[in-house]
Amino acid sequence: AITSTQQIQQLQNSEQTSTTWQINLQNTGLLSTNASIVESPITFLEDGSELNWYVGMSGSQYELQGSESVELTVTVVHPKSPTPGTYRIVVIATDLDNSITTSFDLDMVVGEIPNIGIESDYDVIPVSPIEATSVPLYLFNYGNTEIAYDLQVQPPNGWDAYFVQDFTESQFATSSTIPVGMSDTIEMLIQPPSIVPNSGLQTSVTISVNSVTDPVVNWIIELPIEVEAVKSVEIRTDTSLVNLLPNSDLVTVFNIENKGNVAVKLLPTFTLPQGVQIISSPGAVELGIGQSELYLVTFQLSKNAKSGQATLHFDNGSDRFTWSENFDIQIFPQPSLQFKKVVFPDDKEYTASFYGSGSHPAGAEIQFVWQLTNDADIAWQPVVTPVSDPQLSITCDTPIMIGYQESTDLSCTVFTSSQAVPFSEPNFILKFSGSGADYSETFSLYIGGYEAVSWSGLSSNTFVEGEAKEIQVLATNSGTLPFNHVISGSSNQGWKIEVVGDGIVDLAVGESNTIKLLVTPTSDGLSDISLTFNTAENADTATYLFTANAEKQSSESAAFGLPATQIGLIAILIIALIGAGILILKPKSPKQHIPIMPLPVNTLTNQQIIPRQSPMMASQVPAKALSIPPPQETITPVQQKQAPICWQCRSPIVGKVVGCPKCGARYCGDDSESCEISTLEECLSCQSPASTFISE
Repeated sequence: AITSTQQIQQLQNSEQTSTTWQINLQNTGLLSTNASIVESPITFLEDGSELNWYVGMSGSQYELQGSESVELTVTVVHPKSPTPGTYRIVVIATDLDNSITTSFDLDMVVGEIPNIGIESDYDVIPVSPIEATSVPLYLFNYGNTEIAYDLQVQPPNGWDAYFVQDFTESQFATSSTIPVGMSDTIEMLIQPPSIVPNSGLQTSVTISVNSVTDPVVNWIIELPIEVEAVKSVEIRTDTSLVNLLPNSDLVTVFNIENKGNVAVKLLPTFTLPQGVQIISSPGAVELGIGQSELYLVTFQLSKNAKSGQATLHFDNGSDRFTWSENFDIQIFPQPSLQFKKVVFPDDKEYTASFYGSGSHPAGAEIQFVWQLTNDADIAWQPVVTPVSDPQLSITCDTPIMIGYQESTDLSCTVFTSSQAVPFSEPNFILKFSGSGADYSETFSLYIGGYEAVSWSGLSSNTFVEGEAKEIQVLATNSGTLPFNHVISGSSNQGWKIEVVGDGIVDLAVGESNTIKLLVTPTSDGLSDISLTFNTAENADTATYLFTANAEKQSSESAAFGLPATQIGLIAILIIALIGAGILILKPKSPKQHIPIMPLPVNTLTNQQIIPRQSPMMASQVPAKALSIPPPQETITPVQQKQAPICWQCRSPIVGKVVGCPKCGARYCGDDSESCEISTLEECLSCQSPASTFISE
């Protein structure tokens, strides 16, 4: 018979690789007998399969006396943590003398056997002394079935350690259910203490693992860690780097701190935006472990500085520590003006000089054109604001938007007052704004005087052939200068035209005087009669033209056998003698006004008045071009003009005059005791170089 007190063995140790049973073989008879005992292969009862595991027994042949028994050992060698279930070995004993056979079952029952293994990428995990180190842990299930595991991490003193699951940090974690022989990955963070640990320091992180089984199996696993040697430098600044202005200095205070566990010597290098440079810097910096230092750098921003990335590198051997920030530099437009042309009321254009022919007329509309340029790297919509003296009125066109180094024409119309004093220098200023621009230029006009005569009150334009007739017309000085010239008359039909008196017309500005003419037609019909001042600045524009009509002489006009022409000459001679007598008795003032005779009813409607074509006389009839032979004697009047004022000495200029072609300011042409023009470097009005001045 076979018996055993350990017929069923429970396998619970995941590391166990063999199982043993103790059995007894007994001769139940009273007589001795020979017996043999053998074991069968082990069978997995769950599926009936035979396994090729090793099964051994301590003996097989015995001679047993009556009621004698022997103890045997049955051993099976199996893998660690075999599949859960019942494994059976059948032991068969035979009484060889009596041919009696008996069998006995030995069972190995295997339940859920948990077994965990934790691995990392390092035998000794390197950790940073200044920041959290992420460590992936690989959990291997070496058990015999799918099992989940609970984990808890315990860091060294002063340190922190966490598991990260679903973006949540905790000292506890639970793995997924891990299949046999497979693994799960859990992230662990190791945070160094606030005091930077020395490099090479070794310690360990303890992880406690519990199997999610019944009963629970626990493992304590130590993971060794070692502190790395780390160079770490923090660079920061609280200096504001926004709304910086070009053409300025910027003092920046950097705080440099050694956060690593190695002393460092730092050498700085800079990469700066366009137009920014360093004018002072402390140079190299040495920092021990945990030390910090203030580092002052002065940057110079040129007028052409632009926004961009500024970078500061501190190098320590092959290690580089970098600070980078954006310099926000405000860019403002940079306007400049270049004179292009001036257009006078007669549509004449001048490009060489701001003064055109030399001066600007009063009571006129003058157009100035400049080239406006933007020299800043910014799109600019110019806003032009003109400011002028009371004698001027300015309007400017709105320029288009201009980009970097782009130009556009700026046209401004200047209205000069008709009351502007001749030879004065009224100023106007063009102010430019928009997008932060702040720029202005001053320009000075030079008001020239002009002569102009207007005509009115023609007393008659009808005559009789051969008969002398006195007519009168009113001449008014409508210019800005005193008018003193000799008047003469002519007819395109050869009529005799005589000016009564000395012919000198002397008029102050705005003054009027009556001019008397003695007209003797030598033919009948129409004739153009012109009155002109040959010594005037512009004789053509000072000419008065009207059309006269002479009726044919009647037969009675030849009385006493004399021709009409002789009678007219006699009458003129008599009138001349009477007039001479009156002049001798009472001299007539040259400025005495002669009463204006009323215009006859039959005055011709085709008379023409030809005044000077000045801006303030736009409503008058334009002059008709005439071809008048010059008189035998020309009288050139002497005109007194007010001398311009020098911008440097503020005194009337005596002698040579030079002027700025850009703004029109006048200066003494030669050095004197009160004015040294040779020392002047630039125009006091618009800052143009003195080398560009031109002589008048």
